[in-house]
Amino acid sequence: MFLKTILFLIISFSSISLSAADLNATLIEAKSKTFESLLQKIPAEGNLSAEQALEKTLLKKLISQKPVLHEESLPPQLNTEERYRKAFLQYLRNVREISELRAKREQNHLKILQIEKRIHQLDNQAPDLLSLQLEDAFYHRNEHFYREEIVRKKRFQEKLSKRFIEDLPLVVFTPQQIKEQLQTYLVFAKKYKDAITQLKINQDQLILEGEKPEVAQLAEKIKNVKHAYLYILDDILTERFLLFSYNLQKKKIDAFQIEKKMRSQLMEMSRLSSLDLYTSVVPLFLKMENRYLGHIITLTDASKQELESLMQKVWSELNKPIISVGDAHISPFKMLMTLLVFVLGVLLAGFYKKKINRLTLNQDSFTTSTRMIVANLGYYLIILLAFFAALNVLGIKLSSLALVAGALSVGIGFGLQNIVSNFVSGLILMFEKSIKIGDYVQLTESGLRGHVTDIRMRSTTINTNENIDIIVPNQVFIQHNVINWTMNDKVRRFEIPFGVKYGTDAEKVIEIILKAVEESEYGDIYHSGNRRTKVIMTGMGDSSVNFSLLVWLKGNAIFYPKQTASRFLVLIYKALNENGIEIPFPQRDLHIRSVEVPIPVIVTSEEKNDAPSKEQR
Repeated sequence: MFLKTILFLIISFSSISLSAADLNATLIEAKSKTFESLLQKIPAEGNLSAEQALEKTLLKKLISQKPVLHEESLPPQLNTEERYRKAFLQYLRNVREISELRAKREQNHLKILQIEKRIHQLDNQAPDLLSLQLEDAFYHRNEHFYREEIVRKKRFQEKLSKRFIEDLPLVVFTPQQIKEQLQTYLVFAKKYKDAITQLKINQDQLILEGEKPEVAQLAEKIKNVKHAYLYILDDILTERFLLFSYNLQKKKIDAFQIEKKMRSQLMEMSRLSSLDLYTSVVPLFLKMENRYLGHIITLTDASKQELESLMQKVWSELNKPIISVGDAHISPFKMLMTLLVFVLGVLLAGFYKKKINRLTLNQDSFTTSTRMIVANLGYYLIILLAFFAALNVLGIKLSSLALVAGALSVGIGFGLQNIVSNFVSGLILMFEKSIKIGDYVQLTESGLRGHVTDIRMRSTTINTNENIDIIVPNQVFIQHNVINWTMNDKVRRFEIPFGVKYGTDAEKVIEIILKAVEESEYGDIYHSGNRRTKVIMTGMGDSSVNFSLLVWLKGNAIFYPKQTASRFLVLIYKALNENGIEIPFPQRDLHIRSVEVPIPVIVTSEEKNDAPSKEQR
């Protein structure tokens, strides 16, 4: 609180009215002497409050915060291969430092935003306001330093880039020695890369075993090996840059191939170091190519390189695992290929089904039922093969499907039993052929009647006489009684009942009806062996003597029982009417019992007026 009083006096002396935000700006622009004078007002020893201790620490940091920016000196003229090599290593180091400064600046800026947000939430009397303002000033001054340092290093980078381009004709390269040195570095790089891979495997094993101290030690070791690997990659990139420069000097197109390798290596280095090296180094290659190979050639090759780079990035993202199923690592590319394989399998199955239907449509050796069975079985078999092929593309082994089968069995117990039952019932119907495509069937439970138009794995389609397609689960045909009107042939006996009045000659009735049927010339009446038209007397009812016409029919007329019955009823009615045989209707006799009950007499008004009066009587 004492320090706040001193600050208030300083501000009052300057005759400036400052808010919390104004005080921040004042501290940011303050000199070291201001912070030293404020530090002297805080007791050096004794019991300091938490705010005073923090303010003292921050003031010391602000006083010692004196970054010295020295302009980096350019190397001497690059007229030898060794100077050219060292200059490029210096260029890489400068690029890496710029990337690190940018990362630090971003983190510093985030801290500033967090601190200023807290400051704006406080009032001017808050006890920790000054410490937050001092902290904000410290990070703001860091921000200024990072910005200036980045500008300085970028200026040096531009100068060094010009030196590479201008001094290239002066350098005498030894390409053979450069290639030998490059091969040596590549051998070392492979060893480091293999070592990192092995260490990561060991680390994963220790993580599974729960060995925490050993895991931390391995992590530190991996970090050190990775640093050494990055240094080797710097040397490899440098040797490739020398070969690249040599080919540019000789105006050889091979420079583009070397540049392609350098681009790939820069992407790997950026990934390992988490620094953006690619976008900072590649422009140097393009400038040198433009200078020594021309803009047109460079632009053409650069477009190719960018396209290849973009394709590599897309390919890398598509092959990056997103989920794992057992030992299979599933990437977006695998998922796309799996979907493609399965869709192609479905399309192929559909093509097969259509082709089979067309090939067998006009062949007498294939019935409609056989054709549909061959088409459906082949269709589902192709889809099943496509499913297994898709799983193989996805990387899931068929042996691992035991887990899926176990889950499926649980699912069946919780609600898939009907689906499995219908599936098995469909297979039974296809192979047993008790119901075939084209059969006319009737379900006894519901009375549904119609033609079977399709039999699939789960359901059967029935088309009724009203031309309505009804989907019936296959298990209905297995679990309930089904009447198949056309299982073996299209012959059916119809029974047409009718009656005549009592007193009619029964033999005459039979003769008349049989003659009428014979003379009807209906082409669908069937006669064969015992299957002949008959008229029989079925009983003596309350009002009539009952008969039935038993007639066998063949053909499509059996599919329309109401129309067929109507046709023969009209024939019977006409025959009986022409022969004077009466068709009775129900008769009832009414019997009235005698009861001694007074019967009221209703007298009309006229009778009432005509009646004699009392005087007349």
